[in-house]
Amino acid sequence: FFGRFLEFKPGDIFSHKKIGLTQRNLINADRFRNVTIRTDKESASGHRIPVEIRLEPSKPKRLKLGAGFETDIGLKGSIKYEDVNFLHTSHKFESQLDLSEPIQVVGARYTIPDVKDIRSFSALSLNIKREDQTAFFTESITAEFERARSLGRVPTGSLFVQMLKERSDAGDERTNTFSLLPGCRLTGMDYDDVVRPTKGYRYSTELKGTHQALGSDTGLVQFIGDGGLVLSLSGGFTLLTRAKVGATAQNEPNADLPIALRFFAGGDQSVRGYAYKSLGPKDADGDVVGGKNLFTGSVELERAIGKDWGIAAFYDTGNAFNNFSDMQLVQAAGMGVRYYSPIGPIKLDVARQIGVR
Repeated sequence: FFGRFLEFKPGDIFSHKKIGLTQRNLINADRFRNVTIRTDKESASGHRIPVEIRLEPSKPKRLKLGAGFETDIGLKGSIKYEDVNFLHTSHKFESQLDLSEPIQVVGARYTIPDVKDIRSFSALSLNIKREDQTAFFTESITAEFERARSLGRVPTGSLFVQMLKERSDAGDERTNTFSLLPGCRLTGMDYDDVVRPTKGYRYSTELKGTHQALGSDTGLVQFIGDGGLVLSLSGGFTLLTRAKVGATAQNEPNADLPIALRFFAGGDQSVRGYAYKSLGPKDADGDVVGGKNLFTGSVELERAIGKDWGIAAFYDTGNAFNNFSDMQLVQAAGMGVRYYSPIGPIKLDVARQIGVR
């Protein structure tokens, strides 16, 4: 099990980079309080350099409390329990309760790590969610089994089977459905700095589908792709871009798509200047009911001010819709202030809708 964290093996050419990557793997494992790696070149013999790794285990069971504020959902709090050595098996069990005024989620996840690779695992999860937004209301239970494998230095691929039971209202539309959704995912991330990246990229893709023969109430295929690119420019400037696309096809075009699987746009991580999930197709009364497809994109230029601060100007566009031929993208632009704290960035943005009076 310990060997999965090592980036080198006996007989490899000595590399400070591999030593550093091994130390990073051990720290990110969240299983050790202290990690020390020492090399003794003076004691080298037979073209072999001794490497000493000293580890101080952390407490396997821990309780974490969290609180914060987001423009989209307001005040939020969380309680998380973790056991990274469940029943002394090196398996991980975690459960979490997330609370805010519009969204409440309780979930649990059991993860079996691969014995050879730190990014490969098998996991079983269960989530119960209640979301009450201005545009819609939904209650759902989601259970999923996932098997993930690393596919090289950056990408990770996985196969999963997801069970979704939902009951939702959006405008004058109602859905109460069951879906059994097998699918696959491909994800990857490579940034030069996790807290304040100046270059790198991330991507996440998911393809899932179902059919009435599987016991689902409707047949569909759905694709979701999400990505971001960060480029370092001269003069302390950084260019940050992101885009998200979603597409759904049903074998019964007139059947209602479960509201829990519909797309909505608007909000801090979507199109700033518009309320959270306030964009999408509307019913006859003008209420947003969500769409089968989605596109959002953003371009942001940030200027660093010292080590921990920055100012940014951005442009966002996007919408949710039922047909790509009828796609009508809204636009917004604005400015913001960034503070990069040790625990993550704190952002304050002011956005204005474009072309709206």
